[in-house]
Amino acid sequence: MRHIWFSALSALIVSSACISGCKSNDKSAGTQPAPSASAAPKTGPLEVKWVGKRFSIEGERARGNFVVPSAPDGSTGLVVRSYLYDFPPGTKATFGGKTEAVQEGKPLVQGAEFLDKIATLSLDDVQRKRVELDLPLTVQYPGRGELKLKTPPLRIAHAIAHDLTRAEKEPAIYKGEKAEAGPLDTVAVIRVRSRSRRMRILGNGKTVADIDWVALERTHGEPRNLDCPREGAKPRVIKLTDLEIAIFDRRTGKPVESKVFPGKAQCAPPAKGAKPPKTQRQDVDTWLYSKLGIPEPPEPAVKPPTDADDDHERAERLKGAPLKPGSLRPQRPATPRAADAPDEE
Repeated sequence: MRHIWFSALSALIVSSACISGCKSNDKSAGTQPAPSASAAPKTGPLEVKWVGKRFSIEGERARGNFVVPSAPDGSTGLVVRSYLYDFPPGTKATFGGKTEAVQEGKPLVQGAEFLDKIATLSLDDVQRKRVELDLPLTVQYPGRGELKLKTPPLRIAHAIAHDLTRAEKEPAIYKGEKAEAGPLDTVAVIRVRSRSRRMRILGNGKTVADIDWVALERTHGEPRNLDCPREGAKPRVIKLTDLEIAIFDRRTGKPVESKVFPGKAQCAPPAKGAKPPKTQRQDVDTWLYSKLGIPEPPEPAVKPPTDADDDHERAERLKGAPLKPGSLRPQRPATPRAADAPDEE
């Protein structure tokens, strides 16, 4: 009897424990979380966010950007390239008059020429600013409608410089130029020592169509070393590079003249109050202005420092007092010149 009573008591204890702590094996008891519903497709108008020349679609992975290459492969003239990334397959985009569709896992790359916008562009804007080309891009986004965009302001000086080098072989004429060339007074100096093209403008021209000559700047021969002696130390070595400047008529593609300018360097600074010798670039500019037959722009007037300025600065330093505004010798500003064009963006 005792054995039977003990077994019944044990079974009762185990049963009570399972009621409070045992996991149910019944999967239909509703203890599993309900499966999440599929995300609803996004609707509503497309919203675009711009950062410079790049854009993205709000709430989507889709994004794009615009590039002005220096030397477009397989194309002629001046081109803006449009890149679309992570747009849904089947998205259709129209750029440069051509409509194409996005393929799975691939960016869509398209090009649009802007040759017909070159002639009237301001030379100052081309060299120093981003230019508004306003080339249209239309995107048909599946399920979200149509998106109409225009190219943002872009730097194009490097592309124009590259295109102007055609004058070495053929005329580089742009749509919309006037029949009358006007006075000979403007030259574009283009450095072609590397893949990139650097351009600066000399003369009185205001627009790209005013450029009369294209002066191509290339290295001439091998660089040479100049040893500058130093007391108690090895000589300081300066590398000198000769330049060849070849002038071509932009409108005819005919050569005008060429000249080699030796590399220049000065081991010691000029004496106090003495005018420093001309640099190699200044020699080039002087020659080009003389060939155009127009005067060089005057150098900016700078008030030379006086002995009183030096004495005041020295006295302030000996006192250990901070220098007062305007007490330092004024610095000679660099000769202003046209800003170099940037490389491919």
